[in-house]
Amino acid sequence: MLANEMVIPTETGFVKGVKGPGLTTWRGIPYGRNTGGKYRFRAPRPAKKWDGIRDCSMFGEVAVQPTYSWTDKVRGSEDCLNLDIVRPDSTEKLPVVVYLHGGSYIMGSSSEKALRGYDLVKNMNVVYVSINFRLGALGYLDLRSVGEDCVANPALHDQLLALRWVQKNIAGFGGDPENITLMGESAGAAAVVTLMCVPAAHGLFHRAIVQSAPIASVHSTVQSKFWARELIYRMALPRETTLKELRQEDAADLVRAGQSMMWRSGELLQLNSCYGPTVDGSLLPDHPLSMFEQGLQMRIPLIIGTNDGETSFSKAF
Repeated sequence: MLANEMVIPTETGFVKGVKGPGLTTWRGIPYGRNTGGKYRFRAPRPAKKWDGIRDCSMFGEVAVQPTYSWTDKVRGSEDCLNLDIVRPDSTEKLPVVVYLHGGSYIMGSSSEKALRGYDLVKNMNVVYVSINFRLGALGYLDLRSVGEDCVANPALHDQLLALRWVQKNIAGFGGDPENITLMGESAGAAAVVTLMCVPAAHGLFHRAIVQSAPIASVHSTVQSKFWARELIYRMALPRETTLKELRQEDAADLVRAGQSMMWRSGELLQLNSCYGPTVDGSLLPDHPLSMFEQGLQMRIPLIIGTNDGETSFSKAF
């Protein structure tokens, strides 16, 4: 990669970045297609190819999610499978850091000011990739008890698709596909640990850093069925509601219903969070704690830490 080159070829088309002081960033690069409508709750599809040069100077859509406000306002889009890349101005082939944002599996984005990676890139001399993926009821709820035409872990599938995209394309941005560190904080850190226990993720990253990972928040099949019923109840829909009917509902209403069941069900007092990855026996064979205990996780270097002020409300501002 040339120091002044902002147009990069990827497997789906050319992308043009934007210059910053000492670095270049490409924002909102799609790695997957729209997950709305009939594709809601299903595994993601790779991004379509495009002609010409795609302008990647603006951040992409964030996942559908609630906002910190006195209203029930919802932001984001189901067409949210995009990522951002930042690298310093140099001709070096550099290590890669892929970052998964936190937010209790219900909020967050790649474009949060604290997560844009500019200082990390300058200080650590790396190529930085930050990912958007589905959240809440649209990403971390297993609805297989409602119908078989879905996957247990939509968000986990999104993260896998993004990691495959990075593996195939990051060399064009001057990154080393054989030197990728997967990093996350809070729910993002738990996602990193979960991916270490996903056989399909083997070889897609080579080191891991987890900050304040709530790894106990993993659902069993019984929990998943409970939360699927609760979502339908909070949507004020009949118990026999189908996946097809849920796909016809407004995404914002599903998010609001998901917020209602999280705060009003009383289950948080039992540490039974409504959102998290599900042990489905295939993509995620067992609870990550059990897999680590048996030595079945990826055998890669792992740094674990806890952040000071992890649950501070001020993080949102």
